[in-house]
This record gives sequence, structure tokens and C-alpha cells, in this order.
Amino acid sequence: MFLSFYSDVRERGGMLQVRVVQGRRVAVMRFATVAFAQSDLTIWYVAIVLPILILATIVTIWGNQITGKAGEHWASEELRKLPQSEYRLLNDLVLKDSTGLHQIDHVVVSVYGIYVVETKNYTGTIYGDSKYSEWFMYLGKNKRKIHSPLRQNYGHIQCLKELLGLEDSVFISIVCFANRTKFKVKTHFDREFVVHTNDLKSAVLDHPQCMGLDMNAVADRLESLNIIDKAVRHEHIRDLQNTYSGKL
Repeated sequence: MFLSFYSDVRERGGMLQVRVVQGRRVAVMRFATVAFAQSDLTIWYVAIVLPILILATIVTIWGNQITGKAGEHWASEELRKLPQSEYRLLNDLVLKDSTGLHQIDHVVVSVYGIYVVETKNYTGTIYGDSKYSEWFMYLGKNKRKIHSPLRQNYGHIQCLKELLGLEDSVFISIVCFANRTKFKVKTHFDREFVVHTNDLKSAVLDHPQCMGLDMNAVADRLESLNIIDKAVRHEHIRDLQNTYSGKL
């Protein structure tokens, strides 16, 4: 992905201010400095400050997406260990139902059921209850609300039910946290599970939900419905960010 940046540097009141702009996004960083000759300032900026600022801007603007994709990668690697003769793995589906677009991290289709996996690559401790739409994440003394991943997955399952014409009983909802994440989550239904990445494979294998599902027909149907248009996918990501504003 090519990123187009505009940047400038100014010295104000003993502080070096660097501004990096990408589209509508702006990152400003300030550094304590001393008086420089103009040529020295330019060399220092180009050689040291600008690369650091571009990297910092990428982390600031795209950090959540990068971290999220890393979590999805490790979950996918764990799910690939499932026997391929009985389980088909579909990653990063974007599907459209009567309510709109849904991005689903992983769907495992099996003769034993359909396992819908939402991954969260968080650092800290998560407290939640499947009854509530908001959970809490603690990192040190900092606390913030997050949207319930189980509620998020519920919406994904409703989408799959509509598109596939199947009943609730064939679906299993799994939220997968990174191994470093601590969590205390209360669930109330026998088809909802919250696990670490290392336990993801077992969560699928240990919970058969039905028998005789036409695995290949269902998986082929979902692959045919998957939206691969990049513009549509990016628009959906922006809509999610606007809707939940830091709670994902």
C-alpha cells in the first residue's frame, strides 16, 4: 500500500514542531530543541526526524488495523491445524445482508457446525458479560469501554443465517483473544466461547454442534458471496470506526 504524505517543520519558542498530513489525518509532534543554523536544521529533519515522524504517523493512524491483522493471522494459523477433510477455513469475509455489510474474521465450516470466530489482539485485562453490549479493558490504571465481541459476533451469525437459510443451532460463536490478554468474561449460552489463541483449535474440535452439514456446499456459497472489492471493504472499515469510535 502506497501512502502519500505532506509534511513541514517549524521551530517555535524553542520547540521543533513537525506536522505530517495524510488525507484528512494529521499528526503533530513537538520536540525540545536548541538553536540550529537553517542548513543544519534541514539536514537533521530530513535524515532523522522525518523518518521517525512518518513511522509514528503510520502507527498512530493505522496501528489498530495493523495490530488487528496480526491477531487474525495467528488465529488463522491455529485454525489451519484442523483436519482439512472435516473443516474448511474461510478468512476475512465481507458479506452483505438486509442490514448492510459485515466483516467476519474467520468462519470454519464443518460437518459438525459453523464456527464463527472474532479475534481481538488486545493488551491488558478484559472484563465482560455476554448479556451486555459494553465490556471494559484495563491497562494498568487506564480503563476504557469496548464493544462486546460476542455482540459483534451475534450480528455476524445473524448475517450468515439469513444468507444460508440455516437455524441458530448450527452456529457456534467464538471470541479469540491474544495469548497475552487476560480476561474474565461470563457467558450464558452453550454455543458461546471466549478463548486464547492457543486454545482456539480445541474450542472448535471439542464442541460439535450438529451432524451431516454439507460442508462444501456451505463453504462454496460463502466464498461466492464474499465481497472482494477493495473500495467497498475500506468504506466498511471507516463506517465501523465512526460507529464505535475506539471501542473495537
